[in-house]
Amino acid sequence: MTVVCHHPWFLTLLLPLLLLCLAAVRPGAGAGAVPVSTLMGLAGTADSPWHRSRGWFWLAAGAAFWLVLGLSQPRLIYHSDTQEVPRPNLLWVLDLSGSMEASDWPEGTEPPVSVQAEDVPPSRLQLARRIIAAFLDRTPVSRSGLLAFAHQPYLICPLQRSSVLLRERLEQLQPADFADGTAIGEAVICAVRALQAEPLARPRIMVLLSDGADHSASQSQSHPLAAARLAAQHEVVIYTLGVGGPRGWHPAVAENGLQRWQPVGESLDEPQLRSLAELSGGRYFPAADAEQFLVALEALSQQVEQQLLSRPVWQRCELARYCLLLAALSLLLALIMRLLFPRLEP
Repeated sequence: MTVVCHHPWFLTLLLPLLLLCLAAVRPGAGAGAVPVSTLMGLAGTADSPWHRSRGWFWLAAGAAFWLVLGLSQPRLIYHSDTQEVPRPNLLWVLDLSGSMEASDWPEGTEPPVSVQAEDVPPSRLQLARRIIAAFLDRTPVSRSGLLAFAHQPYLICPLQRSSVLLRERLEQLQPADFADGTAIGEAVICAVRALQAEPLARPRIMVLLSDGADHSASQSQSHPLAAARLAAQHEVVIYTLGVGGPRGWHPAVAENGLQRWQPVGESLDEPQLRSLAELSGGRYFPAADAEQFLVALEALSQQVEQQLLSRPVWQRCELARYCLLLAALSLLLALIMRLLFPRLEP
């Protein structure tokens, strides 16, 4: 909370007012003046500065003080964190590279050489579908859309109020429909353009889910960190989810109802996803398996809700009108005191 004055130079007029008040109480101010140390004892005498017959003077001085303060146009500036802001536009950016078909076994569990299909943990893509659907069910947004990428990004569902089309197309997506690759930077740039087309009055949020790494040259405009800076320039906040972990295995061969598995060739680049989120003002969430996906969903929902419903907003209150009102009231009381208690001559 802060008080600032729009015309602070008016406050210099308080100096002569202070000198006038000091002259009224200092010793030797007049024939009837007395030492300041004895003023309180003489409050009942006519010669005391604090006698009721001198009350009009102090009320007039107070009126001058409030008038000068009002002319300086003071403002009270404070922030409120309870104001609700508009719901955001949110664009999901989903990695559809081949490794998203892999499944991650829980920590401490050895991946078997062969296993029945019904005993296989959900694939990374299946978990991603679940987290998107669950988020849409529990967190209100204005418009939501979906962008999928592998070697290149594609806007699968443009931003719209209803999530019906998004859910339908999300279920239809398959890694086999995309040329393999992990173009994270290009996907972020494409998502920023899609969000940029919407009005700036609403917050812009991007949620990126990926299990790989972008190997673009560090000086390239399509490098993920360069794309994150572009997102920050357009006020797009990026939250990233690192999908999968070191226990990810691909389905390789199916024989007699059994499947053989081989480990995922490329590992997740967590530092890259974390830097991408932090550069845009967002946050990174690890989601190595189904259990961590639930934790990431909870944390992501809380992060977005906190940003939307508790965003600090600065408020201003003009105090000049109240100062002028106090000045007028003090002046009126000074006139009344002057009439009711005239100065008594010794």
